[in-house]
Amino acid sequence: MPVFDDVVWQEPAPRHGAPDMSHIANQLRSKPGETAMIAEYATETASGSPEATNLRNAINGGRLGFHDPSGTFRSSTRTVESGGNLYVRVFATFAFTKTDS
Repeated sequence: MPVFDDVVWQEPAPRHGAPDMSHIANQLRSKPGETAMIAEYATETASGSPEATNLRNAINGGRLGFHDPSGTFRSSTRTVESGGNLYVRVFATFAFTKTDS
């Protein structure tokens, strides 16, 4: 590993923060119980795409704007073939949970 002889005084580049997908979450909240395809990623293998898996896990874990105390978001992925190419589609649903008042 190369080490400089002298330090270089410099601020690090800004981090690439996780995207805020609350606009998608809001659309899902508007139709509880209905499933929507929210993303599609091209892939080379039937096993899927890391991006689709990361998005599915973030939704199921309540991250990226998919947190709501009044219900839960559920997500799944499906690999499909279209025009000779493989795609992984990400589907999501908001499940409103009634609370007794």
